[in-house]
Amino acid sequence: MKSKFTALIKIKEQKVEEVSIQLAEIRNAIVLKKNEIAALNDSFFNIKEPKSGTVAYFAQKQLLNVAHKQEQNLLESQLNSLILKEEELVLNLKEEKLEFEKFNLLHKEELRKQLKIIKEKEAAFMDEMGSVGFNQNRSVV
Repeated sequence: MKSKFTALIKIKEQKVEEVSIQLAEIRNAIVLKKNEIAALNDSFFNIKEPKSGTVAYFAQKQLLNVAHKQEQNLLESQLNSLILKEEELVLNLKEEKLEFEKFNLLHKEELRKQLKIIKEKEAAFMDEMGSVGFNQNRSVV
């Protein structure tokens, strides 16, 4: 059976699904970003400190340290923005689920009302049919 809330329920269900997909994508992006940061740190820590050589080698290592720190800060800021987006989507998903449940409850209540009306009409019809049959039997005798 349908009610005036059927279309709204479908829309809200699609919205919940859409937000869930976005949340899954963001969570995947967070994992990838964490892996990227870990890979950057692993590659940096695998570089050996120069033990001998000119000052240029030491200066080059210092520049590499600065570049690594900048890259790490960039990746961490991207990770933080993804985490904020995830928190926003979690809140949005909760709101959408709440709206879906609200309309679903309204839909179920509307269906209960419709069924009650149908049952009342059916009972009235059965009473009428019973009295017509009773009256026909009385007129025959």
